[in-house]
Amino acid sequence: MDEIEDLIYVADVETYELLYINKKGSRLFGIEDFKQGKCYKLLQNRNEPCTFCTNARLKEDSFYTWEYLNPLVNRYYLLKDKLISWNGRHARLEICADITNKEIASKNIERKLQIEEILLQCIRDLSTEPDIDVAINRLLQTIGIFHKADRAYIFECDYNNAIINNTYEWCNGEVKPQLENLQNVPMEIIEHWLRQFRLKGYFAISSLDMLGEAGDPEYEVLAAQNIESLMAAPLMDEGKIIGFLGIDNPRAYTSDFSLLNSITYFIQTDVKKRKILQQLEYLSYTDALTGLGNRNKYIRFLRGMEEESPKSVGIVFLDINGLKEANDKYGHVYGDRLIAKTAEILNMVFENHVFRIGGDEFIAFGVNIGKDQFDGRIAKLHRLVDGAKDCNVSFGATWKSDDFNISELISYADKLMYINKQSYYSSTRQSNLSYRADITVKLIASLKAGDYLIHLQPKVNLKTMELSGAEALIRRQDATGKLVMPSRFIPLFEAENIIRHIDFFTLEKVCQVLSDWRDRGYRLVPVSVNLSRITLMEDDIVEKLIAVCRKYAVPHHLIDVEVTESISEMTTETLISLAKAIRNAGFSLSLDDFGSQYSDFAILTLIDFDLIKIDKRLVDEIESNEKSRILLKHSINICNEMHDVSSLAEGVETEKQHRLLKQFRCDYGQGYFYSRPIDVESFEKKYMRGTGNSG
Repeated sequence: MDEIEDLIYVADVETYELLYINKKGSRLFGIEDFKQGKCYKLLQNRNEPCTFCTNARLKEDSFYTWEYLNPLVNRYYLLKDKLISWNGRHARLEICADITNKEIASKNIERKLQIEEILLQCIRDLSTEPDIDVAINRLLQTIGIFHKADRAYIFECDYNNAIINNTYEWCNGEVKPQLENLQNVPMEIIEHWLRQFRLKGYFAISSLDMLGEAGDPEYEVLAAQNIESLMAAPLMDEGKIIGFLGIDNPRAYTSDFSLLNSITYFIQTDVKKRKILQQLEYLSYTDALTGLGNRNKYIRFLRGMEEESPKSVGIVFLDINGLKEANDKYGHVYGDRLIAKTAEILNMVFENHVFRIGGDEFIAFGVNIGKDQFDGRIAKLHRLVDGAKDCNVSFGATWKSDDFNISELISYADKLMYINKQSYYSSTRQSNLSYRADITVKLIASLKAGDYLIHLQPKVNLKTMELSGAEALIRRQDATGKLVMPSRFIPLFEAENIIRHIDFFTLEKVCQVLSDWRDRGYRLVPVSVNLSRITLMEDDIVEKLIAVCRKYAVPHHLIDVEVTESISEMTTETLISLAKAIRNAGFSLSLDDFGSQYSDFAILTLIDFDLIKIDKRLVDEIESNEKSRILLKHSINICNEMHDVSSLAEGVETEKQHRLLKQFRCDYGQGYFYSRPIDVESFEKKYMRGTGNSG
């Protein structure tokens, strides 16, 4: 038995005394004297019988065969046990054949098969899972579990900014995630890793001390994550390292890089595919010239707003003035610079949610910000635009909180933008204009040519029958000298949002007339000027009214601003603020056509008017329709019961209407019964000549 290469020993089945061991066994386990020694102590280093002891399975006529890894010598054995008689005692004979090399080879094959199965599963996940992020996270989990690691992760290199970013990670349940902490890491920290990747194809440490000592950047980054050991393999693209796959504190197969090296090919392919998809998405949703979101991204943004409406939103709709002319005159490179500069300014003000939705059109959103904050941004936008060379833009801005319709707000901001663009059209001399621009320029030219003039219709004090004021009404004169009534052209100008040119023309003509009357010593009476809702929506409208009056030295109290019920379409905040500003500037404020729309009464609760003008349709039927008389009487009573509000009836045409209005205590009357609208010269002859001092 001493000559045999197998290990052989005999032990008492009852006392476990080691009765015999051959030379092979003595040398391997370092046993010099086995007498009185227990088999479990000498061969297993245990203090009690082995739990896997085969004594109960032994027979005299056959061997019991099994396999076992002995932890003392770290060898695999094929064991054959048999019951024998030894000097009259029952004993176990065990023959141990060393199969370590065979077992290692078998384990390697088994591990390779396992790795192949893992690879196949990873490939299956990457090819079938539509969400790349989900697939890669699942793959990292598989790798981490295989190596019994704390964490598996992917870093990607950004050579333009000399940084690396942790883009994916998997952590076992006891490890704190590090993804957020490992962004924008200087690439110089992993220079040692990059060299090893190029030299060996992998990087590994079995102890943190291998990297240096405390204070070294690389050491500190790993120590902060409680990393003692790691394994990493590079991700390559056409010979360039684009990132790496790593695992922290692996506890299994710590020297086997076969799985990491194999899986990196599939990961780097999918990382490359993800970057391509990201680039395609970027191109799909990004304006190439400005880097802003394009119309596709704008539409997606609006869908998100509709699904989850914010508490408040401010909107700016902006258009570059004269871009086509700039392109034609200076070239498209110059035009592109104007577009890029405009985009830069908008981005400086709003940072996010800025979109280029057309060649010269932009829209920006301030989401969930207060009105003061939004107004501050608009003020900043004004400063930046005014200070930018060659940056000529028009924009409209609006803000709303709580219950609002985002599409209606956008339309409102667009309308404000176009209204504010009228001042640009006023000075333009472009050719090849768009229809909107062309009709604007033609209107302005026609106004300057004298094709439009004003008529005045008197307002009469019903108590004294004296002149109390007048209303200025626009007329157009055709080539034959025939007058064209406003109903023929005003609706078009309102629909095209260019009515402001008519409104300001009328105001300027009224100021000229008042200035002339003052110079001629006439008694001055207030004159009403109709301002459309579109004109009132202009930026700094009150300052513009003041500027016209200042030009002709006309006191503000002589100008009565007439508005209609349509101003209710403006936001409540804007409406209240505008009305206060008009009256605080010294102008009087009248509501025209009262009783023609259902929401007139709502406006009265919001705004303090100086005069309520009762619609002609109520006056027309007061002689024959009792309901009309009742409505008219109550409308006048409303004015009488409100402090400092006067009433005026429009369209008075008969003596009976006049008497009923006086009976109902209406303050003023206006209509054909007193006078039709007449030209300024006729008005002066009838009402102003010889009236005495100037007021």
